[in-house]
Order: sequence, then structure tokens, then C-alpha cells
Amino acid sequence: MSITSHMEGDICIIQIQSGLSSELHIFLKEKLRELVRNGSVKIILDLSRAGFVSSSLIGAMVYGLKEVRKKKGDLILAEVDEAFMDVLRVTRLDQAFISFETVEEATKNGFKSAS
Repeated sequence: MSITSHMEGDICIIQIQSGLSSELHIFLKEKLRELVRNGSVKIILDLSRAGFVSSSLIGAMVYGLKEVRKKKGDLILAEVDEAFMDVLRVTRLDQAFISFETVEEATKNGFKSAS
């Protein structure tokens, strides 16, 4: 389980690589808090290696979304697998999060209205 991040211009890309860790949501929430505090409000969560996404991890994602939107930014999801997309649809969170099939698409098209 790990969270890595890098910058592409003013966009921060966070990649979640997980197993079934119960602590991943804590690390993600801390990372998002740190980024927003330091002024990063354009964030992409790369879920290509996320594996199982727990309700706690979803909670951390919602926390991050609320925090960046307070600062007029956005948190965008990329590479969401179909099982997780189903969870987002059932909970109607698919209406809150913008998602793209790839990180490249999210980087290129995700922040046009937030600029």
C-alpha cells in the first residue's frame, strides 16, 4: 500500500497503490490536506492500481473533493474500474466527481472550467 504523487505543471497527480489496508484512507486524507494547505487545488486521483476501494477511502476522497472545491479547485478521478464506478453510481457520487478513462485525458481536459 502506498500513495505517490507528482506534479505536471500546476496539476498534482496522486497514484494509489493498495491492497486491503485499513490505513490507506488516513494517508490519502493527510496527503490531500497537505496539498490543499500548500495551494494545490487541481488534483487527479489515479486509481489504476487502487485495487479494492473501501468506504473509508471513498470518505477520504469526498473530504478531498470538498476541500479543493472550497478553494475553487477540483479533484478528478482517472482510470476508475467498472466495479468502483458502479459504487459511485449507486451512491450518486458519480454526479459529484468528474472522471476520465486515463490520466492523460484528465490532465488535458479535466480542469478547463476550473482555470
